[in-house]
Amino acid sequence: NNGDAKQEPKAAAAAAPSSSRKNGMGKVKSSNGNNKPKPTKSSASKRKANEQQQQQPDNGSSDVQYELSQFALMQCCVLCMIGFVWTMLQCNPHNYYTTRGVFQAPMLTREECNTILEMADRAADINFKEAKSLESMYEVFATPESDDDEGLNQTMKGFLQNPVGWQKHRHGNYPTTDLNLVTDPFTKDDRAYLKEKLDARLAPLIGRIFGIPVASIRANDMFVVRYDDDKRAHLMRHTDISFNILLNDGFEGGGTRFWNRMTEEPFAWVTPKQVGQVLLHSAMLNHEGMAVTKGTRTILVGFLSVDKVDPFNEKPTGLAWMASWGSLNWMNVKLKEAHRAANTRIAVTGEDSWRNHRLVRSFFEDSLQILALVGDMVLPHFATNFVHPKDRRQYLQALDDHYYSKPKDRREAGGRENGFSEWFSGQQINVDITGSVATYWATRSQNQHRFASTEL
Repeated sequence: NNGDAKQEPKAAAAAAPSSSRKNGMGKVKSSNGNNKPKPTKSSASKRKANEQQQQQPDNGSSDVQYELSQFALMQCCVLCMIGFVWTMLQCNPHNYYTTRGVFQAPMLTREECNTILEMADRAADINFKEAKSLESMYEVFATPESDDDEGLNQTMKGFLQNPVGWQKHRHGNYPTTDLNLVTDPFTKDDRAYLKEKLDARLAPLIGRIFGIPVASIRANDMFVVRYDDDKRAHLMRHTDISFNILLNDGFEGGGTRFWNRMTEEPFAWVTPKQVGQVLLHSAMLNHEGMAVTKGTRTILVGFLSVDKVDPFNEKPTGLAWMASWGSLNWMNVKLKEAHRAANTRIAVTGEDSWRNHRLVRSFFEDSLQILALVGDMVLPHFATNFVHPKDRRQYLQALDDHYYSKPKDRREAGGRENGFSEWFSGQQINVDITGSVATYWATRSQNQHRFASTEL
């Protein structure tokens, strides 16, 4: 059949004896029926390489190597950095919630606010009497040839101007009419009274909002400030991390307006009318005190720092990485402090080190602008009130109950070692990027005796 006919040539070829024939050189070349051509050198080398690869044990690794160009590698790094920054902004509550937020809550009762106003009046009266005494002494001993500048200094002259006894020139860039709780003549009992209220009510609020341990909080400046309709009625736009507590009513105007730097428009105008209400916000918000059109508005103000280490002994305060270097607020303050410290070292000591190099200072300054721009573009701007007015007294009572449940000896001793904030002894210092003290303010250097532990 056809199938058998097709198989006959193959069977005959397999059964036939191998034939021999002479090649052109007279040699005999045998044939066993395999007429494959002789492999070339290149194909032989490839086969040999394949055999060697098959003989090697399979350890899960591949001999294939990939190479990235420098441009592609740079693109990968940039994308990773963008992804990291975006994740930190959107997933870290220290950034997306607190960086551009304005927060209000009850802080003091009307009676407690009146007590603080009485403290300020007593301190201002002491300042006025001291300035008046020095003025009388200068008039007695002055000679016709003496220069007016050799007499009372600018501070004492300010005490003699209305409102008498109040500082007029303490804040150079943003002058206010104020009294500092340490360098002006408040008593030790005055500070103890304030410390109790701040530890019981303000520190827990700050810790809860910003997600930080209360022991990391340090007041760098705290003062009672007044805005008079016929004097300094407002404070122009600036940035800081601060709180202010309304101490009185009976005035018109005032309040704090908060600006969005991207749109150059205000996003909130907060005008607390409830005496004892606290207004709290971060360092990256641009804001201004609005003009008082009638009467006098008096507030208690504090500029706060959040320390990763204590500036004086460099002991850790328990501040987490996400709340420090992972927070736009904290980085902004630290870079600003580092820039200020470098400029101060150059001006005062002329120290020549990498920390004072022009490129390092430029890096600090440019980073501040970038952080502000990123926050303004990405993060929400808002203002909120935590406590309904009808729950005000219950809220304050709950905070007081929690505070007084702590051991009395710890409460009276205070200090970071006992888990409390630092309100007075750490004021008026400039801190380097490492967290240690860089320089003292001039007012602290002139009043070192007031910062002794026996006074605070």
